[in-house]
Amino acid sequence: MKKCMAMLAVAMAMALLCQAGLARAPLDSLPPALADIPAAAGICRRDLAAVVSVGPAVRYAAVLDPACSVAAPDIQPGLADTDMAWIDVRPPMDFREFHIEGALNLSATDLYAKPYWRKKRVLLVGSGKAQHELHRQCTRLKQAGYDRVHVLRGGMALWVAQDRPVTGRMPPAARLARLSAAELWLESRNPDNLILLAPEQSALQSELGSAQQLAALDEESIRLLLGKRKKALPKAAPMAVVLVANLPDVQIRQIQRAIMPTPLLVYGDSRAAFVQQMTTHQAMWMAQARGPRQPVCGL
Repeated sequence: MKKCMAMLAVAMAMALLCQAGLARAPLDSLPPALADIPAAAGICRRDLAAVVSVGPAVRYAAVLDPACSVAAPDIQPGLADTDMAWIDVRPPMDFREFHIEGALNLSATDLYAKPYWRKKRVLLVGSGKAQHELHRQCTRLKQAGYDRVHVLRGGMALWVAQDRPVTGRMPPAARLARLSAAELWLESRNPDNLILLAPEQSALQSELGSAQQLAALDEESIRLLLGKRKKALPKAAPMAVVLVANLPDVQIRQIQRAIMPTPLLVYGDSRAAFVQQMTTHQAMWMAQARGPRQPVCGL
């Protein structure tokens, strides 16, 4: 009974405080006590400093270690190597559907709690999307003492596109290459990707400022622009070719084979669909920026 009375007293005190101050704050402003506290960004993470800003202006700023990326043919012998740990960082549902035999379904951050693996050869396996984040994790794991940590180039999307074996039901390679509007936006923030617009998707140029327009949608035109990119930046191969074009699965497979070992990602929806989804995300970012509030990381 005493405990209930105490809880009731606390609740009444909080209500009086709200009536006295917080309740008078207009909807478009914050009480003075909260004004200087930064907005919550989901969780307090150490790696938030590696991103320039939050919201539509996000661009990756971390310097990537080129030695992190490794192609499938270079590590094929490691499948039977007991000294090698294949870490599949995809969601558990995707992992259960199909995965590389012997792979473990963990997050990259789980490895920080496994110091006994630091002398193993560790291979991070993602979906093939947002590969920049895995490369950042690779760099951090090296700093944490992992001597031999790598990222499978192109992730499971390229692994399947190369017809390599999996455990479970292998999905169509074209399906794994397809991007949603939100995924396209994220890939466009990555300066290591080559973004190409098909002629009928030229309206998206204003949303994807770094994109290059294709004169014609054919394999030779794509290979030509890819060759120019490699010639201009010989030591920085594109992380992926991101093609904005409405293509059937058959044509996606043809282009995948034509540009291998460079991974291919494809956005096939319209500009209207992209703008609609990004408008929704913009509203979410604005709501998140206004609250709730949280102390700075480390406090």
